[in-house]
Amino acid sequence: MNKEIAKKLTDVVAGQGSNLWQIDDDNWVGVAWTGDGRILILHEDKICEYKDDEAWETMCTFLEPLESSGIRSGPGPLPAVTPSKVIKWKLASSNTQNQTVSIAQVESQELIFIHAPNGDWSSSHDDIIINYETWDGTNWTAKIKVNADCSVIFTHAPNGDWSKSHDDTIINYKTWDGTNWTAKAKVNSDGSVIFTHAPNGDWSKSHDDTIINYKTWGGTNWTAKVKVKSGSSAIPPAPAPEPAPLPKPADPDIIITAIADVYMSNLVYKGQVKRIQSDEYVELTNRGNKAADISGWKITSAGSAKQWFIFPAGSALGAGKSLRIYTNEVHPETGGYSFASKTAIWNDAGDELNLFNAKGENVATLTYGKARKK
Repeated sequence: MNKEIAKKLTDVVAGQGSNLWQIDDDNWVGVAWTGDGRILILHEDKICEYKDDEAWETMCTFLEPLESSGIRSGPGPLPAVTPSKVIKWKLASSNTQNQTVSIAQVESQELIFIHAPNGDWSSSHDDIIINYETWDGTNWTAKIKVNADCSVIFTHAPNGDWSKSHDDTIINYKTWDGTNWTAKAKVNSDGSVIFTHAPNGDWSKSHDDTIINYKTWGGTNWTAKVKVKSGSSAIPPAPAPEPAPLPKPADPDIIITAIADVYMSNLVYKGQVKRIQSDEYVELTNRGNKAADISGWKITSAGSAKQWFIFPAGSALGAGKSLRIYTNEVHPETGGYSFASKTAIWNDAGDELNLFNAKGENVATLTYGKARKK
């Protein structure tokens, strides 16, 4: 592992005890203590992960011959370690200088096989591969991964030769009695992985199961199931939904823009009450699916610094609900809010209203009349 890669990987989990050592001119080792009961030993293309008490013991054993000299130069063998689990991780690009490495990549989404001899889970072990015998009796190795669309892919390598590997959605294997089966896998909504098995590839006779009973290279019987590697999820995070388009206000002269669920949905800027127009109002709507705390939110006018309203502490707007702030009237059925202004608030010729959240961020704008024509 070169220095740039090792340093970036240790930097992202740089807890107490993380460090970097030079073993020879081109060989560096990084030891990263994550602070949550795990240690990652980073060397070449392997990340050896240890947990719980084993993490402390391994950390001391591994670091003892290196600690005294700090960053070393010159050749020197790595202390012998037997990782409880080895995670293969490779850079997507050889350009390590500009490679962005994050903890999400180190702890990348990954599926792990749990193997049990003759189905005896008390003797099971974890591995990232499965060695199986296929229909014609030849030996293959497979890994399993999840695509962004939640489909499951097997990567197959003849006799474990990854230079000749190929991807497929199925695995053809021999089961314990030597018969031929085909399996594919899927991810459930809860993140569990299910195999669908078909005798001789006949999907009309298929069934689902959480396990696969297979013959390994030596012809012995094993059972395997799949779990998600600790700290990751088999289900890729769903993209943030696009906000629904804003309904058009009844007045075609009004233009509304918004980046939040709560926005100014309407404005009556010409009241029916003569001179003072106390019945003017601006309407707020919550288009989200949960109630919004609007304490400290503020409505202002671009036309005058005197035209502003701040929602008091405890103000909230329910999901799908609307409220109104009148110029000088109180209507409890629409929230009971008022500017309490003895004169009209909104310019009949045009204005720009801005809505700010409690952080002072402008989250919505409403323009009409001359302001609209700018």
